[in-house]
Amino acid sequence: MAVDNRRLRIMEEMDQRMEDMEEFDDDVTDYRDTLEETDLIEDDENYLFNLERYRRHMEKEGLKGTIWEPSLIFCWTIFSIVTMYVIFLIVAGDSDNKIIKDEL
Repeated sequence: MAVDNRRLRIMEEMDQRMEDMEEFDDDVTDYRDTLEETDLIEDDENYLFNLERYRRHMEKEGLKGTIWEPSLIFCWTIFSIVTMYVIFLIVAGDSDNKIIKDEL
């Protein structure tokens, strides 16, 4: 019986240590995020410029791989303009095919 109680106590101590380590990991992550923000403030006198550059960088990273990526928007815009032009030519085209007609 004493051996079972000892094992149970050791298991409870291990569980407590694991919980403490998880809380410590969360604290380290929060500290790292805070440190990253404060580095922007302390490193340079031009705080607003660095903050804006950081915001743009994060915004650009957020758009990569999504449908709103700027290059995809540009490509789809060109594609839609060309498609509308082709449809317009088909609808408003002449009934006489001047390209095919061969006049001698």
